[in-house]
Amino acid sequence: MSLSLWNYPTLARWPTSIFDEMERDIPRVMSRTGEGELVRCDIRENDTHYTVSADIPGMSPDDVKVSVENGVLTLSAERKKEKKEEKEGKVIREERSYHKVHRSFALPEDVNPDQIDGNMEHGVLTLKLPKAEPKQPAARTIQIKHK
Repeated sequence: MSLSLWNYPTLARWPTSIFDEMERDIPRVMSRTGEGELVRCDIRENDTHYTVSADIPGMSPDDVKVSVENGVLTLSAERKKEKKEEKEGKVIREERSYHKVHRSFALPEDVNPDQIDGNMEHGVLTLKLPKAEPKQPAARTIQIKHK
């Protein structure tokens, strides 16, 4: 099973139709509703784990929150406006003072959520989502009772 966008088709089977247009428009629409922009992500899989790489430029690790709840991995980051006095003149235009981003993915059943690990370097958040060991069906003997 592959990682999938929460409430969207799986990434492996992402349609090349109207959904492509919706995906391009979502960040623009979300930024107007105050929810923030969608984090752009790459997802890779190998035999032992999934790797999620998310672009979060201009944010520090303290600004980033990663959580797992009810099988959904959520990435969010928020940079708040800094209170500072201008000693070098007045500000003419300020566009970088506040920024909010987020993204949610439904986790595959084979991910071990307790062992997810992450780091951030040069504005890229990298999460390693280890796969759980496949569960072997337990063999047991059923005892038959006499009536």
